[in-house]
Amino acid sequence: MFYVGQKVTLKYPVKYRDWYGELTPVFGVVYTIRDILSFAGEASLRFYELRNDIKLYTDDKGNRIMDECHHTAEDFRPVLEKKTDISVFTELLNKQPNELATTV
Repeated sequence: MFYVGQKVTLKYPVKYRDWYGELTPVFGVVYTIRDILSFAGEASLRFYELRNDIKLYTDDKGNRIMDECHHTAEDFRPVLEKKTDISVFTELLNKQPNELATTV
């Protein structure tokens, strides 16, 4: 579903716990995925726009690990980027009046 380089945003306002003073996602802001990982059997994301220091955490099995924080993928949705293409209108402007009558 997600891929590195994809633009995403939060689905709804989420207040992440501020365990270590880390940067966390803000609702309404677009982020670019830089890492996709699995944590506790679920996908997690890291973003180019949010870089945090590596800290000591406890994983889902109780092991202590050094890692950078990541965020639950389920909280995010892809951002659809619309590409503007005016070629249809340019083509209409360039046609002669008798050509327009046959295309309509």
